[in-house]
Amino acid sequence: TNEIKKLKGSGENTYTSLFVDSRQRMWVGSYGNGLYCYEDKKLIKHFTTKNSPLSCNIIQDIKEKDDSLWVATDGGGINLISLSDFSIQVALMYPASLMPLTSSRATVPTSG
Repeated sequence: TNEIKKLKGSGENTYTSLFVDSRQRMWVGSYGNGLYCYEDKKLIKHFTTKNSPLSCNIIQDIKEKDDSLWVATDGGGINLISLSDFSIQVALMYPASLMPLTSSRATVPTSG
């Protein structure tokens, strides 16, 4: 059913993203507490920087491509999580000195 219920076992968190993958598992990104994976309403994985190669505990967005989740983090780049074995690769990470400018700080030339 298409129901949203309170997630059990996740404590007090701020959730930043929800995603259902092609295997019908629900992924929940949090602000500061990593990434959760639920299957059949049960928590099956909880990735953090302390228990996995996840590069940052602040999850911004989650997408799927080529049997992997692309997990965007705040300051830790993009993490690729294999949907078959849950292995994690950090695909893109900028050192703080090379972080791209945000649009609020960028100057956009205008014509005229």
